[in-house]
Amino acid sequence: MNSIGVRSFDLLLCRLNKMNRRFLRNLARCLSMDSRFRISEEVREALNSDKGVVALESTLITHGLPAPDNLKYFFKVACRLEQIVRENNCIPATIAIIDNIVHIVLAVADTRKIILFLGLTENQLQYLSFCKNAVKVSTRDLAVAASKVTLFTSIFIVVKFNEKIQNFVGGTTVSATMYAAHRAGISIFATGGLGGVHRDFVERRNLHFMLLNELFITSLCMDVSNDLVELGRIPVAVVSAGIKSILDIPRSLEYLETQGVPVITFGSSNDFPGFYNSKSGHKSPYFFNRAEDIAEIINTSLELGLKHGFLIAAPIPEDNEHHGDVMEEAIKVALREARFNVGQCLMGNVNIHPGGVARNHVDALTKLGINGGLLSVIGDDNNGVLARSLCQHMNFRHVRTIPGEKTASYIGVTAGGSLKIGVLSTNVFRHISPDMVYHTVQKKAFMALHSFSSEGAFCGAVAYIG
Repeated sequence: MNSIGVRSFDLLLCRLNKMNRRFLRNLARCLSMDSRFRISEEVREALNSDKGVVALESTLITHGLPAPDNLKYFFKVACRLEQIVRENNCIPATIAIIDNIVHIVLAVADTRKIILFLGLTENQLQYLSFCKNAVKVSTRDLAVAASKVTLFTSIFIVVKFNEKIQNFVGGTTVSATMYAAHRAGISIFATGGLGGVHRDFVERRNLHFMLLNELFITSLCMDVSNDLVELGRIPVAVVSAGIKSILDIPRSLEYLETQGVPVITFGSSNDFPGFYNSKSGHKSPYFFNRAEDIAEIINTSLELGLKHGFLIAAPIPEDNEHHGDVMEEAIKVALREARFNVGQCLMGNVNIHPGGVARNHVDALTKLGINGGLLSVIGDDNNGVLARSLCQHMNFRHVRTIPGEKTASYIGVTAGGSLKIGVLSTNVFRHISPDMVYHTVQKKAFMALHSFSSEGAFCGAVAYIG
């Protein structure tokens, strides 16, 4: 055999070895999908027939809402999500980890059947919602979550140190959902908000520290979500309302640029949305107002063999967005209160802070120099005395003290960011009548009503101007 023949033979062996390695990898992948993944039959059939499949995450149950709201609203939200997917002639697939298995399941009309499909009862669904062992699973955690070993951990903040977890229950984050979707052949994933670069919480007490903080910001507080990293190496398009507004949006966009991730706004301008708002004040490199154009770009990327994902930013409708300045100030206050404990409970703080309680309105009006007042009732107990002492700057002329009554109060006991026990006492409000409210505020500008539906009372407090 001459030298050319030897080289040809070597080349043939090399190609055969590559083909063999590719075959073994594909075989291992198929075996892995069977043993570590559970894909519903309808999702599998949809993938085999090239029908559109949209991946959905499961953190809606485990961490998306605080208990008990996660149990109460999960069915409504999940049903609406799957309905939207189906209205666009696609199959929804929710991804979660239950009993150490990654489930890629069909979200059916009655969402409770998802759990039954996985072999869980409604009681187990409630356990999943309130389970202290249910954790957020990122790609970092997938191997641990899917393994059968007994887990001793101090990593997950909702798991007590050295607590055993044998049947792992977890909600997949954006990064883990992307990975599981890619393994199953799903290229589109819809979620609410994306993780990103955390804001700078470090207080700047003087110019020297300000300069130090600016120069060494990456070493002081460079907390970057794994979502951004995985977008740079998993070819899945993530459709979301942008990056969560509690995070640093401009730095997150810069990080995505570094990772080579195309950011596209779905709309008539390149304004990048701010989760709660349709405009964050920052721009996307691209924008398209036709879904077909975006689909063509994603398909072209797959044909080119590019290994990065896409961030498709779909702005919230203007009718549903919050006032940008108010929301930004609320986020800053929540961040100052949370300090470095930014986690699942922070979004709740952001939602609550803007107010709605009559006393808060009167407090704000008074501090703004506007003549406002509060109509309500309190008891002659210690809480009533405390309420008056803390509100001496406010107009309390129409706040009556009822002898022998207890001041309305609420006590909430939380654990791990979730409400466990709530006790509400509002009996004193039965002393507020419609006539009392009418005669007090009939000539004044109505501001806010803090209402209750308890027997004999129609409201708890009224804020007014004048």
